[in-house]
Amino acid sequence: MPNSISVESLRKTYRGASELTIFADMTFVVNPGERLALIGESGAGKSTLLHLLGGLDTPSAGAIRFGETDITRLNPAQMADFRNRQIGFVWQVQSLLPEFTAIENVMMPLLVRGEDPASAQPKAQAMLAEVGLADRGHHRAGELSGGEQQRVVLARALVGQPKYLLADEPTGNLDECTATQILALLERLQSRFELTSVIVTHSPALAARCTRTLRLAKGGIFAIGTNPTNAGVVTMEAE
Repeated sequence: MPNSISVESLRKTYRGASELTIFADMTFVVNPGERLALIGESGAGKSTLLHLLGGLDTPSAGAIRFGETDITRLNPAQMADFRNRQIGFVWQVQSLLPEFTAIENVMMPLLVRGEDPASAQPKAQAMLAEVGLADRGHHRAGELSGGEQQRVVLARALVGQPKYLLADEPTGNLDECTATQILALLERLQSRFELTSVIVTHSPALAARCTRTLRLAKGGIFAIGTNPTNAGVVTMEAE
């Protein structure tokens, strides 16, 4: 299904002195255009799952499909290119390059894919305008407020026109008023760019504004309201 994310029989195991299984036989679908919230206790594997979805880590077994593309079958170079062109990332820690201006930070994904700076710059400026920072492009990260930095991160995530957005606690470091503004901006950008999004959050307010909420617990994934008993292997399909 175009613009969907399908996770099929996903397993993630770490091997050390003992074997630790984070996920076992996890299956779920994120529908096209959906804004899915992932919640769960610390240590439930939310960030691990987001890294797997973004191709930043590899599963022990299973498939992760973005549309018809199974990213678990891509080699590192193919995965890097797919990630650059198809997936936008927003992290709790803004990870802006402090020596560069806002517009230079936003340009980075385009420059990485080989685009000429002369064509990348106006695209970055237009995306900064989309997030309400048209007049802040020449300020360095340290000269911006926390909310402004997160807006730059959003602009950087979307400047390459990805189909998918993955976000890890995008309002976690913000005060309540600024977080509310970022939530409203996420909603607008979701609609504006027809994104399919997965958002890890501890925020009930953010989860409530998503299309659907799933909870990670005991190695499985559950629709809100279900009981995670005997959850060694869980299958949950989107409705």
